[in-house]
Amino acid sequence: MKSIFKRTLAAASSSILVLSQLSAVAATVNVSAADEAPAAASSATTIDKEFVLFVPIDEETPWNGLHSDWNDKLEAAALTAGAKSFTVGLDRGKKYAKKAMLKSDRVSSATADEILAAVSEAKVETDGKANGKATIEIADLAPVCGELIEQEMRIQNGGKEVTFNGKPVVVDWSKLTLKCTAIVDVKTDFDAKTVSYEVTLKDENGKEYKDYKAVEEYVLAKVDEAAALLKEAGAKNGGDTAKFNEKVDKYVKKAKNGEGYIAAMIEAVKAITASASDIDALYTDYSNKLIEAAKSVNAPEYYTNKAINKFNAEKPATASAVWTDEKVQDCYDAAVDIVSKNYGDIVDVQLKLSDIQGIVENATSASYKIDGYTAEAILEIEDDKADEVKAAIEEKLAAENKKLVSFKSAKKITAKGESDYGMKGSAFYDVERIITIETEAITTTTTSEPAPSTTTTTEAKTDVTGTETTASGTGTTVSGTETTVSGTETTVSGTETTVSGTETTVSGSETTAPVTSTTSETPVTSTTPATYVSFEFKGIEDKGYVYWSEEDGKFDLSGLSVSLHFYESGVEQPAKTVEVTDAFKPEFTSPSEMTMPKDVGCSASSAYFVLKDAAAVQKAIKDAGYDDALIEQEGIKEGLRAGKFTVYLVLRGDTDLNGEVSVEDVQLALVYYTETAVAKRKASVLLKDDKYLYNNTLGEMQEAYFPYSHYAMDVADGNGEISVEDVQDILRYYTEITVAKNYDKNWDDEKIVGKKVVPMDELHKEPLTYDTWASEYLGLRGALPEEG
Repeated sequence: MKSIFKRTLAAASSSILVLSQLSAVAATVNVSAADEAPAAASSATTIDKEFVLFVPIDEETPWNGLHSDWNDKLEAAALTAGAKSFTVGLDRGKKYAKKAMLKSDRVSSATADEILAAVSEAKVETDGKANGKATIEIADLAPVCGELIEQEMRIQNGGKEVTFNGKPVVVDWSKLTLKCTAIVDVKTDFDAKTVSYEVTLKDENGKEYKDYKAVEEYVLAKVDEAAALLKEAGAKNGGDTAKFNEKVDKYVKKAKNGEGYIAAMIEAVKAITASASDIDALYTDYSNKLIEAAKSVNAPEYYTNKAINKFNAEKPATASAVWTDEKVQDCYDAAVDIVSKNYGDIVDVQLKLSDIQGIVENATSASYKIDGYTAEAILEIEDDKADEVKAAIEEKLAAENKKLVSFKSAKKITAKGESDYGMKGSAFYDVERIITIETEAITTTTTSEPAPSTTTTTEAKTDVTGTETTASGTGTTVSGTETTVSGTETTVSGTETTVSGTETTVSGSETTAPVTSTTSETPVTSTTPATYVSFEFKGIEDKGYVYWSEEDGKFDLSGLSVSLHFYESGVEQPAKTVEVTDAFKPEFTSPSEMTMPKDVGCSASSAYFVLKDAAAVQKAIKDAGYDDALIEQEGIKEGLRAGKFTVYLVLRGDTDLNGEVSVEDVQLALVYYTETAVAKRKASVLLKDDKYLYNNTLGEMQEAYFPYSHYAMDVADGNGEISVEDVQDILRYYTEITVAKNYDKNWDDEKIVGKKVVPMDELHKEPLTYDTWASEYLGLRGALPEEG
């Protein structure tokens, strides 16, 4: 039971990975290299960054935020595709399974291959509604398991063959059957925007196991069967079998105790909760709680400590490091391959892991939570369609005689994943537009002449003389050129003159002054931050700088300037902008200060600028006329992270970027040198020639990773060209460190390079700048996912 907590710790830490891979497909399958994916049809639905973030605009009431419609689009695509049947290879999954098995000194490469050969391809059937079933057959593993049991018995017996009563113990393993069928059912609820799965294990007798406890019971039952066969073999040798059987029972008990510790650990993990607004803070908190949970199950201290030490050694330095993980990239590529091969005429997947990483890292606010085997992330990002939303709102308001005073539109992403120790689980994803506006009615001015009025008199008869008429009774005198007064109703019309009222005198062509009326309406207000601030960083491009992880040269930040900008109701106040450069300091000033994860040859990290003089910025805010409420709202305090720049670290001499300098690195560097500098072949030709397999361990990512590999093997002088001296120095380093085990040596030692090498500054931005054979790959540096 050397790795008693291995599976449990891996399963528990998967909750963290869920948060870092919220939209990534974590399938451990791949399409056979012999099957080429069909080109996507022009009418295929493109799944890219815009697709997963798209939220429609409400045409009738555009100020109402809607939810994403990815589910409707994919449901339509699934119906178009109809039911399908196909097979999927498991080569990628087997590769990583073999790596895991080979970490044990009990399993040889040949044995691992024999075990994995028993696992069939996955047969997949879908119903045209995004529901499907994958079936994997696992052939009888009893013979190879029997060999492993006998091997363990020899190890426990000091390397000698196990005997009883003077004879070898020969077990008939043909009586043990260990084969099963794994069935994975996937269901999609488009209305609920949820995808769920359930795994069923069916043994050789057709009995089904649907949760981890049932599977553990199945395994323990097989342990009992194996123990019975051992005792049966001992009994065939004759004599008193009591001691032999007691020894067998001892190991069976040890195995069952181990399974009990695993079950206890699984339950302990279910009780862990953690939450934070920063994923790396959450990662640290959860990892610590996971270790405490491992200690709480009271397993033997030796096993517990060994498992914890291994967990600490293998887990990424940060949660963000998952983006550079080869396994994650492989799994994601595998899922894309499956979709392209079987649904390429319906959907065209262009979404990359780097796109997903960008969404997560550019969030304006975030909330992460882990509760047992459930992980949830809620992110707020800028609305890429904000201008369109604003225009639509303004058009509608104008028709209602209103205007827009302030406007803000953002997108809220909610993603959730849960699992029951891998036997079942579900994933949810949604995007919602959050709109905040303030409106007011438009003030209008109307000019009009008074309408004619009626005057009632007390006389039944009116005298008219000449051009002047006097009507008595109500006290109205009118002078004009055309006047009629009759009975009790008086109508007066003159040259451009209208009179209303009971005591009005109008003479000649006099005109009544216009009557003015004003219409106003109480403003309609939605909640929105009235004022906010932002920091602008200039003088450094965040396009990534490439360095050896050991370099101690300082980053050039001489041109850096930081300014504080103020906004009121979304409108910048330029007159209030103030420089605050001296208040910020970078987290790291040189590559050597940054941490590179173990077992990787290339990683990307963010170097943030941190607020060191909060008092100065707080004073600037108050000097601009704002109070403490704004300072608290914006979180202006010591340690505030603002702008950043990206640094790509590579392991010097690690040509294949696998995390160690080995003889393969020497060979690959030699191939590159001889095929380019000597044979005059372009790097683009070399990378695509299977005969040479340059960077063959990087698979389909070799072109994207090529600039980093180039920087890694330019060890001798850092001049941008790969020479025979570079190859020789990598060989010397490998010989001194790995072969001779002189771990105190470094590249500067006289037995290796013999001097301190400082690469040319231009190579930090463009590693291929001075390599004429690799000029076609200039600009590829951005392909590597960033750790954060």
